[in-house]
Amino acid sequence: MVKSPPPRRALAAPPRAPAVAQKPAAPHPFGTAAATEAPPPWVVDADALYREATAHAGAGRLQQAVDAFDRLLRLKPEHADALNDRGNALDLLRRRAEALDSYERALRIRPDHIHALNGRANMLQAFGRLDEALDGYAAAIAIDARYVHAWNGRGNTLLALGRHRDALADYLHAQQLRPDLPDPHFNEALVRLTLGEFEAGWRKHEWRWSLPFWRPRLRGFTQPAWLGESDPRGRVLLLHAEQGFGDTLQFCRYVPLVAATGARVVLEVQPALRTLLGQLPGVETLVARGDALPPFDAHCPLLSLPLAMGTRVFSIPPPLPRLQADPERAAAWAARLGPRRGLRVGVAWQGNTGHDNDRNRSIPLARFTALLAPACADAPPVEFVSLHPQVPPRDRDLLPALPALRDVGDGLNDFADTAALVAHLDLVIAVDTSVAHLAAAMGRPTWILLPHPADWRWMLDRDDSPWYPAVRLFRQTHAGDWDAVLARVRAALAPLASGVAGASATAGVADDAGAGDAGA
Repeated sequence: MVKSPPPRRALAAPPRAPAVAQKPAAPHPFGTAAATEAPPPWVVDADALYREATAHAGAGRLQQAVDAFDRLLRLKPEHADALNDRGNALDLLRRRAEALDSYERALRIRPDHIHALNGRANMLQAFGRLDEALDGYAAAIAIDARYVHAWNGRGNTLLALGRHRDALADYLHAQQLRPDLPDPHFNEALVRLTLGEFEAGWRKHEWRWSLPFWRPRLRGFTQPAWLGESDPRGRVLLLHAEQGFGDTLQFCRYVPLVAATGARVVLEVQPALRTLLGQLPGVETLVARGDALPPFDAHCPLLSLPLAMGTRVFSIPPPLPRLQADPERAAAWAARLGPRRGLRVGVAWQGNTGHDNDRNRSIPLARFTALLAPACADAPPVEFVSLHPQVPPRDRDLLPALPALRDVGDGLNDFADTAALVAHLDLVIAVDTSVAHLAAAMGRPTWILLPHPADWRWMLDRDDSPWYPAVRLFRQTHAGDWDAVLARVRAALAPLASGVAGASATAGVADDAGAGDAGA
C-alpha cells in the first residue's frame, strides 16, 4: 500500500536554477575516465550548457539534465553549482549514494555552499545518519538563519529521532520564514496527527495538494471541492480514492456517514478494489478509476473526509460495515486450503517496493524467517500462508527451505480474492501495507509490525489502534531493529499455537467457526 509520503524536504536549488526541484532521470556515469574525456567539439560555452541542464530539469527531462550536468563537469569540474544541482536531480531519481557524492564534491570546492550543505544533510538523513544530518543543517543555518529549507529538513530529522515537539517547533519556524512553502505545513500535519491533535492536523493535511508529490493526483474537476462547509443534502458527491489501497480501505468507512447526511454518493476506487467494495452501504454509484464518471455536483478525496466530518481521536468511526468475503470465493479457498494442520496465520512481509519508505517498513524474507521457524522440535504446528499475489523476486529462492509457508499467490487476483482467503485465517501478521488494512477492516485479528518512526496513523506509544479494534501493534524501539520485533511476535504467537484460552480479538486469534465464516 501506498500511504502519506515521508516528511517532505524542499529541494533547494540556487536562485538562478530552480529547475532542480523537478523530477530527473538516470544519470551518466562519471569517474576518472569520464573526467578526462574530451567534451563534444560543439560545446564551448559552459554557461550555455548550464542553462541547458537546468532547462532539462525544469521540464522534467531528468535524464537529459543529468547528462548535461556531466558534460558540463567534464568541461568545468570545479563548477560547484552544477554539482549541487546534479545532486538534487540524482536525489529525485532516488540515486542517493550518487547524490551524496555530488554534494560532497561541491562542498570540497565551496565548503560554504549552503544548498549543498542542505542537500548533503538530506542524504545523510535518508541513510539514517541522523546526528550527522543535524550537524549539516546546523551548518547551513549558521550561514543563513533564514534558510528555510534547513529548518524544514532539520525538523524531518528530529521527527525521525522521535523528537516530535522539537520537530514541530522547526516546522512552525519555517512557516514564519516562508508562509507560502507547503512542505513545513504538511509536515506539521503529520506531527499533529501522530500526536492525536486531529483538529489542526486534518486542516494542515490539505497542504498536500500544494506539494509536487501530490500535484499529479489533482483531478482538475470543474466542480467544487466539498470539505463539510455546506449541507450536501440532495447533492451528488463524488468521493474518490487518491492514494494507496490501504488508504482507500481505511477511509471508505466514511462513505455511509456521508450518505447519512442526505448526499447521493458516487464512489471512485482503484480497479483492484471495485469488486470488494461493491456492497458498501450508502453508495449510489461505484466506479473504477479510469471509467467514465456520472454527473456530480461536488467532490471530496477520501483522505479529506476526516476534515469534512470533523473527526477527532474520540470520534473515529468504526471500520463498519465490515467488509464481506464473497461466499463462492471463500468456499473455493476452503477447498484449496484443506483441513487445518494447526493455527493458520496469513503473513505479508513486503510492501509496495515503489513506496518511498519501503526500505524501512518492509522486512526481507531472510529476516522474517525467524518468525516462520518452529520454536522447538515439539512445538505445535503453525500453518503460515503468504498473502502476496507475487512473492518478491529476491525472496523466491528461499521458499523451498520454508515448508511451513504456503505460497498461494496464483489465486490472488484482486482484493476480493484476498478477502476470501483472509476469512479462513485465524490471524494476520503483516508489515504496514494494504493487506493489514484489509484484514483489520474485516475484523480479523491483525498484528502489524511497524518501523521506527511509524506512519502518523498509528500514533505514538500504544499497541492498539483507534482506527481498528482488531489490531495489535508491534513497534520497533530502534530504527531498523526488526529482530527484536520478530522475537516479541514469536513470543506472543507461541501460546496461541498451543491453544491457550482467553486470547482477545486484538491480541489473539479468532475461533474456528469465525475463521471459516465467509462473512467475517
